[in-house]
Amino acid sequence: MIRVEHFSHTYSRHEVVHNLDLMMEAHDIYGFIGPNGAGKTTTIRFLATLLKPTRGQATIYGLNVVEDRQEVRKIIGFMPDHFGIYPKMTVLQFLDFFGLAYHIPRTKRQQILPQVMQLLDLYEYRNTPSEQLSRGMRQRLGLARTLLHDPPVLLLDEPASGLDPRGRREIMEILKELQAMGKTILVSSHILSELAIYCSRIGILETGQMIIQGTLQELIQKVQPNKTLKIKILQHPETCLPILRKVPDVSYAQVEGDWVMFQFAGKISDMPNIIALLTQNNIPILEIHESTPDLEEIFLHLTKGKTQ
Repeated sequence: MIRVEHFSHTYSRHEVVHNLDLMMEAHDIYGFIGPNGAGKTTTIRFLATLLKPTRGQATIYGLNVVEDRQEVRKIIGFMPDHFGIYPKMTVLQFLDFFGLAYHIPRTKRQQILPQVMQLLDLYEYRNTPSEQLSRGMRQRLGLARTLLHDPPVLLLDEPASGLDPRGRREIMEILKELQAMGKTILVSSHILSELAIYCSRIGILETGQMIIQGTLQELIQKVQPNKTLKIKILQHPETCLPILRKVPDVSYAQVEGDWVMFQFAGKISDMPNIIALLTQNNIPILEIHESTPDLEEIFLHLTKGKTQ
């Protein structure tokens, strides 16, 4: 659906994106993350046909984003991080104006506008001037604008920026609904805990370079190839350390409060053997869990905090 190959872009002799490769399948929600200045917006603007590459190329639906720019614009919906509104226009007037800009005939706009407003829960605000909308409703209005021509691909730069937790949750649910409708979505965000919930694949950028991309499970495997397990002991947790350290597939066993943390390279089906071994040695086990890093921990582990 989307393929970026060896994309590099230079501003005033400073290379802000270097040799970036990216691939998205149909119906993906691809989370694009990285610190400020990592090159996310530059890459999204390139895909939106607003920047020419210094090197490299990209295709969307097989169309080259530079050579087939006008055709690409028909199949993408681009929502920038900061977008302008016409404050005196009502929601309906704003969307009708952009529907006209998309060359949608008047009779078709009369059908589409109510549908899009209902999808984004904007219909009851249709006669409200844009300047009176809350930040969350303005974000919905910006997203509604990108959907007017029913593009199969959405490029969303920080769509939940500045929203409260409820507003972010609502945007997340909308994106999941759009995916179910067949959309392919590239979304950048700093709200990593929420990206992990709804993104099918994730790419992490730093200083203009793609560090890693894949499913969340693939990223976890990269950061933590062995399982990290923790066992809560009723009392004297340190007594199980010498027992665990004798198990061939166990490493890094240590006590943290009431818990014993250790890494396990064996199969999860072998865990009952460890539990049985501890029980045979009169170790009173209360709980046992597998501990996996979340997306924020993965991000902090893989990035170095560098900025451009």
